[in-house]
Amino acid sequence: MPDLRDILRRGARPLTALPVLAATAIAALAQGAVVEGQVFDDAGRPVPGVVVQVVAQQAGFLQRLTGKPPRATEVGRAVTDDSGLFRIELPSAPLHGRLFAWCGATGPWDGLRYERPAPRDITRDLRRGHASVVFRLPDAHAWAELRREIDRAGGPESARGRILRHHGLPPERVVGLDGREEWIYPGVTYVFSGGELVETRGGPAVVRARAGAEGR
Repeated sequence: MPDLRDILRRGARPLTALPVLAATAIAALAQGAVVEGQVFDDAGRPVPGVVVQVVAQQAGFLQRLTGKPPRATEVGRAVTDDSGLFRIELPSAPLHGRLFAWCGATGPWDGLRYERPAPRDITRDLRRGHASVVFRLPDAHAWAELRREIDRAGGPESARGRILRHHGLPPERVVGLDGREEWIYPGVTYVFSGGELVETRGGPAVVRARAGAEGR
């Protein structure tokens, strides 16, 4: 039998010339299939406002041959409540491919605080009509250092703390001969004098200098 890759390079039609080598699995969902669960942080606290999706990934014959990523189609989603709970009711129609629960792949995401967890394969559970999923969000790599900086800056409600919590650690800090310190982020710069925010250049800025403070 000729090599299938050679046939493709010559522009032949392997699907008509050769037997089908792999078939796409079908996840036949039970009537009223449900995915539910909870999202926690590393300390076991519930995380509200996180988007959880159920995604069907279909790896077709040519995709497996060429190594391209499988096609992904969202079939349901929910947002975690104040207790970190979510519930997704899925359509009863057959879905092609394998089914995964994704956490934080879309919607608002606190990337300074959390790493995104790996998707969970829930295909087998959903064939029985119900899947329970618990996501635990690991701390972001730089979160410990950022949290210490926020504490040293006066806490998350201080001007410096709010800037750090929104932008993260500044990529560049410059202290002038006059003692003014600049925190330089892409598109926006914050200038401090004596610990007070006195100037903001560019934007959008999470905090602006108070009226009368600029120019000090």
